[in-house]
Amino acid sequence: MIKVGIVEDNKTLREGFETLLNRTPGFQCVCTCATVAEALKKIPKALPDVVLMDIQLPDATGVECTAKIKEQMPGIQIVIVTVYEDSERIFQALRAGACGYLPVKHRAPQPSLKAIPTASRLGHAKPPQSLTRFYCYNSIHIFCYAA
Repeated sequence: MIKVGIVEDNKTLREGFETLLNRTPGFQCVCTCATVAEALKKIPKALPDVVLMDIQLPDATGVECTAKIKEQMPGIQIVIVTVYEDSERIFQALRAGACGYLPVKHRAPQPSLKAIPTASRLGHAKPPQSLTRFYCYNSIHIFCYAA
């Protein structure tokens, strides 16, 4: 069973992800959060394996939240889930410790579930600080690391 936390300010999306996860065998949503403050309080107690993180939140960014969570709990994998395909924002999230990025808010959510077990198993193959560049082209994600 993969335990998942959700950090999403849009109530409809947050509840939709929660329902989808809890109705899918092999997944359990262990916490939902609408703000960074809420996430920093609830995630350490819930101990999810993977966190689905919105990049833009009302009280701070998902990038800042990712960095704080990874500081406290380096073993938790964070996947950025967003409508933005802004390479710079995504690059910053990956450097902060996110292990992946899913531009899924404008797509059907079911395919995004396939990324959760991968994130749970693999995490970062290299330290996030060694990420030097990130490109997104036609939903193909290219990661460049320092040697």
